[in-house]
Amino acid sequence: MLNKSSWRLMIAVTAAAVLIVAAGGAAIASNMGFKINYAYAQAFSYCSICQGGPTPGANCQLGSTTCGAGGVCTNGTTSCLTNASCGTGGFCNGTNKGKNDISLPFNNPYTLNCTTGGPCVGAFCQALALPGGIGGTVVTDLITAATVPPSGNFNNTTCPTATATTGASFGVPLVPGKFVRVRAPLTFNPGSLIIVGSHNPTTSLDIRRVGATGFVHKTWFGPPYHTTAVTTTDICLQTGLKRTLPAATITTLDPFTGVFSNAACSATSGSPLSLGRGIQLTQPNVTGAVDLNFIPAHF
Repeated sequence: MLNKSSWRLMIAVTAAAVLIVAAGGAAIASNMGFKINYAYAQAFSYCSICQGGPTPGANCQLGSTTCGAGGVCTNGTTSCLTNASCGTGGFCNGTNKGKNDISLPFNNPYTLNCTTGGPCVGAFCQALALPGGIGGTVVTDLITAATVPPSGNFNNTTCPTATATTGASFGVPLVPGKFVRVRAPLTFNPGSLIIVGSHNPTTSLDIRRVGATGFVHKTWFGPPYHTTAVTTTDICLQTGLKRTLPAATITTLDPFTGVFSNAACSATSGSPLSLGRGIQLTQPNVTGAVDLNFIPAHF
């Protein structure tokens, strides 16, 4: 397993091909493009066939099979949990485990049957064999530019079936520089996802000062796979995010634990980035903060 320091050294030695191994996965890069082996976190849920069983709203924990009398799981050791709010696809509402924030190459080949003039969610789903249809994989993006001012709403798109050639998902674009949040059904557990593409070194991204409420103007940023940034502090410096208090923040979600982490740009040492994992940038709307436009730095 190579760390980031080894990665940087290897890049200095050879520009033709790079082997990157980091906490978030592994990537092979060349002057032609990227291929990343993204470490996929399986969806987690207490929802099961016990939903609405002997005890209303009770659910056996993941790994159990049936719910016995009095709402006790038949394995005799794990009690059923009361979770009346069982979400689409068997997800238990309230948990963030299994939500994978995936950075995509700025140029990628996910264009089959798209009506967007470029890559789209439907083609992305099918290329990665993500389960589709009713109760299938949900791909989420944050609407930051579709309205003026941006709505800050989440756009949830259900993946199409493997053989579909039309449908709403083929009209939802994959925006260069933005990550998407992928959550597949509990039964989907490939261990990793292979993602391919290349970089566009001329693409610039906007960071706006946040709105008064919700996620208005928050930026879902998918760092390039050959980014020079190793920590959140590197991102703060490269983008020009506000570093004095009240400072800008960078938020990451660990899909294996479901825990969000916030790093302030005022910190002298930042949190490490995970290869292939998207980050949320929040530029405060205060005196001294400005709207930004930047081109992501890369090797």
